[in-house]
Amino acid sequence: MRKYSTSTIVGTVSNLFKRSVPTKDGGQTQAIDMTVALHSLVNGRSVPAYIQVTAIGKQVEFLLENDRLKEDVNVLVGGELKQERWVKDDRKMSRLVIKASRLEIVDATLARTTPDSKDRTHVAQGLNCTTIAGNLTAAPEMRKTPSGDSVANFTVALNHKYTGGDGKEVEETTFMEVVAWRSLAEDAFKSLKKGSAVTVNGALVTAGWTDKDGNKRQSLQLEAMHIFGIEVPDAPVTQEAQPDITEADLPPVEAVDTEDLPF
Repeated sequence: MRKYSTSTIVGTVSNLFKRSVPTKDGGQTQAIDMTVALHSLVNGRSVPAYIQVTAIGKQVEFLLENDRLKEDVNVLVGGELKQERWVKDDRKMSRLVIKASRLEIVDATLARTTPDSKDRTHVAQGLNCTTIAGNLTAAPEMRKTPSGDSVANFTVALNHKYTGGDGKEVEETTFMEVVAWRSLAEDAFKSLKKGSAVTVNGALVTAGWTDKDGNKRQSLQLEAMHIFGIEVPDAPVTQEAQPDITEADLPPVEAVDTEDLPF
């Protein structure tokens, strides 16, 4: 089974950072890191999302040179989910980002907006669509909310292979946390197990909480709207076909400073 992720979102730019990166020919090109904020209708309710996006190349240079890409501008972003990893104070950190292959400015006259808690406006009915295909790292866990709704959580591993600058093949794994509700949660809990091959379609949502030290934390989840099991033909078991992933392999959630986020 081919593993992949594809995301398309429409939202409002915030926290835009510009940087220069070297090119293979020894030159420089422009790259950006930004947060795209939006509200979207997910499973019958309006849900906020604050999604990290990285983009690089001529399209970025054109938008920056013409002063079209800046904070508070509405954008359409299309790309692939990637997990960035680094070490801070001897602690392993990670975050999920969309690595943009498409970046366009959206006509503001056609975009409905809403204010956040800091009176900044962002897209109120944004496009928020992500599809992933991969394998479960463990069987789903299910619980009941105080109102009696079923909620299931599981993690899907997505393997990425590419050729590095030295010509060698590199393999990376992105872990996507998925949440499902009600009958979809119950079906996932009954049918899926560790290693199950699935395709999940849904929306990216920001989950926030307070840790034991009183610090605000956040993570990006995929709230499922559709879950499909994928039949894998009988074949000798390989790491690609059936990855042996344990909870110990999962990277810790990024310790994000969320002071500037409008929760």
